Amino acid sequence: MTGNELLRWLEELMANYSPGRESGEALRRFVIRECQDIVRDHREAFIEALGQWLSRRQEPHTMLAVKLAAVYRLHELREPISDLLEAVERGEAFMPHYARSLRDTLSQLPLAE
Repeated sequence: MTGNELLRWLEELMANYSPGRESGEALRRFVIRECQDIVRDHREAFIEALGQWLSRRQEPHTMLAVKLAAVYRLHELREPISDLLEAVERGEAFMPHYARSLRDTLSQLPLAE
């Protein structure tokens, strides 16, 4: 599976999710659960797809990519998440309160494996 194929799969997964009255947190839990096998079997493509979400700087995709990076300890995304944090701190992306979540994620990511 390529990064673009996986990106389409993630987009469809989110588009077909029917939360009813559930919150964004329910969507995050759903996507995290659905990605367990994908991250194991297609790690490089998964990282590529999440990198595209990070570069979009749009909710819910970007912050979901940050959450997935933390949950699955994707050290390969440390640099784009750090770049996003810098953009938030400069006022170029998202509201300032997003910086805390980004810092928390960076502290959870291994430096390298």
